[in-house]
Amino acid sequence: MRGVWVIAFLVNLFLLGSVFDIYFKSPIVHVPNSHRAILDNPPSSLKRLVFFVADGLRGDTFFNNPHLRPYLSSVMSRKNVGVAVGISDTRVPTESRPGHIAMLAGFYEDPSAVFTGWKNNLVEFDSVFNQSKGSIALGSPDVVNMFAQGEAKSKIYSETYPSDWQDFLEGNSSVLDTWVFDRFKILTEQQRLPRHGNLIIFLHLLGIDNTGHATKPHSREYESGLTVVDDIVAKVENLMENYYGDKETLFLFTSDHGMTDWGSHGSGSVEETETPIVVWGPGIKNTENLRINQADIAALVAGSLGSAFPSNSVGKFPTQIWNDQSFAYANLRSNFLQVMELTKTKKDKISSERNFPLVAFPDEEMLIQVLQNTDRLMKDGNIADAILRLDSAFEEALQTNVYYERYNQTLMICFSFGTFLLLMILVASSVLSLDDHDRHRSSFSLHLKLLLWGFGIGTLITKGIIGWSLWKVGYCFIPTYLCFLLNYKLRQQKIALRQKAKLAWSLGLSILGVLLLLLSFWERSVLSGILLLNLVWVLKSHTKKNGRMKRRDFILHLVAVVILALFPAVPIIGRARSPFFTTLGPLVSCGMAVVGLVFLGGSGGLQSAEDQLVLATQLFLQMSAALLSHFPSFMGTRLLAWTSLLLSLICPMLTSSTMVVLRLLSIFLALGTPFSFLGISYETLFFPALFLVLMLFLKLEIGEEFGEESGRRKWPEFFTLSRQEEPLTRRNNKQEIVNIHRAFRRAWLHLFFVFLSFFGTGNIGSVSSFDPSSTRCFVSVFSPWVMMLLMLVKILAPFLLVSSFWRALLPSSRDVERNFGILLLLCQAMSLVMFFKVRNTGSWLDIGMSISHFVIVQATTLFLLLFHFIAHYLVTRELLGPPADLPTTKIDVTSSQKRL
Repeated sequence: MRGVWVIAFLVNLFLLGSVFDIYFKSPIVHVPNSHRAILDNPPSSLKRLVFFVADGLRGDTFFNNPHLRPYLSSVMSRKNVGVAVGISDTRVPTESRPGHIAMLAGFYEDPSAVFTGWKNNLVEFDSVFNQSKGSIALGSPDVVNMFAQGEAKSKIYSETYPSDWQDFLEGNSSVLDTWVFDRFKILTEQQRLPRHGNLIIFLHLLGIDNTGHATKPHSREYESGLTVVDDIVAKVENLMENYYGDKETLFLFTSDHGMTDWGSHGSGSVEETETPIVVWGPGIKNTENLRINQADIAALVAGSLGSAFPSNSVGKFPTQIWNDQSFAYANLRSNFLQVMELTKTKKDKISSERNFPLVAFPDEEMLIQVLQNTDRLMKDGNIADAILRLDSAFEEALQTNVYYERYNQTLMICFSFGTFLLLMILVASSVLSLDDHDRHRSSFSLHLKLLLWGFGIGTLITKGIIGWSLWKVGYCFIPTYLCFLLNYKLRQQKIALRQKAKLAWSLGLSILGVLLLLLSFWERSVLSGILLLNLVWVLKSHTKKNGRMKRRDFILHLVAVVILALFPAVPIIGRARSPFFTTLGPLVSCGMAVVGLVFLGGSGGLQSAEDQLVLATQLFLQMSAALLSHFPSFMGTRLLAWTSLLLSLICPMLTSSTMVVLRLLSIFLALGTPFSFLGISYETLFFPALFLVLMLFLKLEIGEEFGEESGRRKWPEFFTLSRQEEPLTRRNNKQEIVNIHRAFRRAWLHLFFVFLSFFGTGNIGSVSSFDPSSTRCFVSVFSPWVMMLLMLVKILAPFLLVSSFWRALLPSSRDVERNFGILLLLCQAMSLVMFFKVRNTGSWLDIGMSISHFVIVQATTLFLLLFHFIAHYLVTRELLGPPADLPTTKIDVTSSQKRL
């Protein structure tokens, strides 16, 4: 089984990397040819364009409050100059970096930016600045510096204010906007604006966004920010007219994204995706209710100035806003050719990696014919029909581009899917063969032989058949190797398949449980229902084996489970501290510990003076947490809080390891005391509720192994005993199936209680669920590293408690191997589902959460294995005595088989 773990670890590393390779590759490619509109009789030329971006301005705020932008209102009502007014639809993520790239480079979010923390693009890209003769960019360093790189650096003059000016807690950030205007004014006064044509002046105004984060979009400060921007637009237009005086400047006003009512952005609500756009200047036709996509703005900027379209642009030149429709058609045609050039580049790139012809996009040939037909219509003077047909074909061209962009993705997903399935089958076969005493152990030379064969055939498939580059050998080599290994293993494995088929019930229930467990990533309350279903499953398995349960025991189990099921059903813990719960939680823990000690004393399990002293000390610390947590600044509070934390991994190992219930009770108090000091709300009650359910479950599971004797024993006595492994030669098929049934149930419950610890009182993916203010009993000044360590203690304490119980439940190495083998199988099933849930589109929160969910389920098994080793020392080791494993009690195997 250890060899399978090594293979599983390496394969999962590959699968983790394949997620980023499949879903987060940059769509940017180097396009060798560029296209621009060529006109025989060009209209009055537009020499320059002034581009205003009011960062964070909502569309409804702009249109519903004309009194806040009097100058733009006057522009929109002009009769002598054409004005186009409407909405620019953004795409998620509605953030500044992807929004500005869409407006200035013409493509939407680059998934590879995940590797730079969504700050910059990993791959250099083309923009309207590159294609212009010269550009001026003033504004935020986060935006301006993103474009002043690579080839554009020699064509763009940029100035930015210090990054620490971007204070999102500042109630009025208009100084950011006035700084931009002041710098622009200085350039005009110093006669530094270029006189040549094909000039872009980009003014990024961040004040509205900053103010909206601090005071929300409906505040007076946010609305006054629009007035400040409106005044800047008026002054800039006046300066431009005075400076050039040729009426050949086009003005464009828009926003990169909107904002929610609570001052955030990034998702896809209407308030975030609808932004205003106003275009005015020579050649523009009066247009109301304009509706364009955000990437269309890049095509508008390039086409209006006669520049080549950005090479990776997928935006469409808006033809409806121009008086001269011949000019509009010429730009739309060049725009169409640029998209086709982009598609051809991606197609050629894929073809160069293949040894057989590509499956072409179905309507690809039709696109060339459309272009010929529209040119013919233009010669006949049917401009409107030509534009309409080319406009319709443009959407088809974009689909063709996406088709070749994702051409490899489907095949890579198929190989990864096959790898998942083969690994799951390999793990399942290893789990089922643990009780097969005739199993054959493969030698190192055999594994090496299979490895070489797999690599050779995988390389042949990758390079010889598909034609991929060698760095993609893993996609073919790993499933090939797993096929060879699995084929050999199944031929050597001597298991009665007919008997194993009866295990489908346990496997089916486990898979159903996994699917339900996946829902808890999005809806915590699902865990409450699963917990109640688990109670039915466990009690049914127990009563089937040992007869009817006593009514008192049944009520105790039911009440304990119902109490624990309440926690995932209530809202996550907030930031408000609850004195009631921070007192009640430690007191309940002390009460449960006292009850446990009474049972131990009655069964003769608390005779050691050392055990009594350790438990008395732990009870004192737990009682102190109930009182001192209300006085976090008191020096005694800090002293006892840190003392409880330092003793949490020491006190349990000072007690006797021969009395399992005593050791588990000590572990509960050791972990529960610092957890109580860190508690701020009802989570202080979650910990004792979890302990009670685990204790009752452990009693049932151990009692099942004693058969009919369980009904004649008092429950504390079970924990003075443990089990020894039955020899492999003494097991029959029926006994083996019973053991595997039990192993599936225990492994599933192990996984469930781990996820219950994840989401019982909060969301592990949400930092807000674990407020750093809960560390105030330990530290008084802001110390991020110490606070992070303390928060990890709070998060991981329930996991370690669960691991300790399973260490007590699994006394033999074979039980441990089987438990973690089934855990690996279940986690692989969850990973397979999460693999198809990974997203590279949507808000950064959606993308980030999909990645984190996949990583969590991928790492869960290894994470639990690590905690099992820590729990092993907590449960079985004694600091003041020699190392001692759990004591064993012999079981009459023969009589057990007779009962079967």
